[in-house]
Amino acid sequence: MAKVAGLWVYPLKSARGIARKALTVDPAGVRSDRRWMVVDAGRHFLTQRQLPAMARLSARPDAGGIVLSAPDVGTLEVAAPGAGAPVRRVQIWGQEVEARAAGDGAAAWLTKLLGRPCELVCLPDDKGRPLPPGYARSDEEAVGFADAFHVLLVGDGTFAELNGRLAAKGVAPVPLDRFRPNILVAGLAPAQEDRWQRVAIGGVVCRVAKPCERCLVTTVDQHSGVRHPDREPLKTLQEYRLDAQGNALFGQNLVVEGSGVIRVGDGVEPLG
Repeated sequence: MAKVAGLWVYPLKSARGIARKALTVDPAGVRSDRRWMVVDAGRHFLTQRQLPAMARLSARPDAGGIVLSAPDVGTLEVAAPGAGAPVRRVQIWGQEVEARAAGDGAAAWLTKLLGRPCELVCLPDDKGRPLPPGYARSDEEAVGFADAFHVLLVGDGTFAELNGRLAAKGVAPVPLDRFRPNILVAGLAPAQEDRWQRVAIGGVVCRVAKPCERCLVTTVDQHSGVRHPDREPLKTLQEYRLDAQGNALFGQNLVVEGSGVIRVGDGVEPLG
C-alpha cells in the first residue's frame, strides 16, 4: 500500500521548508503553511522566481511569531502583528489581500538579505484567499499565501523517473526540495498520482484539483540560492510532461475536505 513518506510545511512563502512528522489540515489548508509573505515596495509578492536568494532564507514558527535566519545575516525573532498593526493591501497572482505588516525591523533585515526594499506581512489565521474559480465547494475552502491550493503532493515513482531521465543525460539528480511539496507518497508507479480524482490520506480526504505547473523555482538550489545554468530539471520536464498550453507539470494540487491530521506512515488510498 502507498504510504506518506515525508511531510513539509512552508511558514514563509518561498523560504525553505520544514520537515514535519504530522500536518494539521482543514478547509483553509495546512496549518502554519504560507501565512507569511515578503512583498516589494509596490506591495507585490516576492518569490524565488524573481529572487533565487530567498532559498537561503529559513523561517521557523514559534510561540507568538516567527524566527527568520539566513547565512551572513543572522537570526531575527518577529512577533506576529496584532490587530493594531498597520494593514497592507498586498498583491498576489492578481488578487488584492489585506495583510498585517510585521514591522520596520523585519523589513530592514529582509532588505539587507535580499538587496532590495521589501517588507514582511502576515495573514491572520481567520483570513484567506478564495481558491481558483471552479475549485471551491464551500465558502470555508480558502487558501493563505500558497499559489492556489491547499496541498502539493508528489509521488516517489514520478520523482524517480525524472532523476532517471536526468542521469541518462549526464545531469546530476535533483533533491525533492526543488519541488517544495507538502506530501511525498512512497510506493507509487511513475505518474500514478496523475490519475487520481480523490484520495484518502490517513483519515483525511482530499480532492485532486489539477497538476502543478512548474516554473523557474525548480531550477534553484535550495541551499545556495543559485539557479542551474541549464535550467534543470525544468528543461527535462518540458521534454515529456507538458500540458496543452506548454506548461511543465510535476506533482498534484489537492483541496482538503474536512479536517484532520496527516502523519508520516499514513496509508494513501485513491478513491477514484
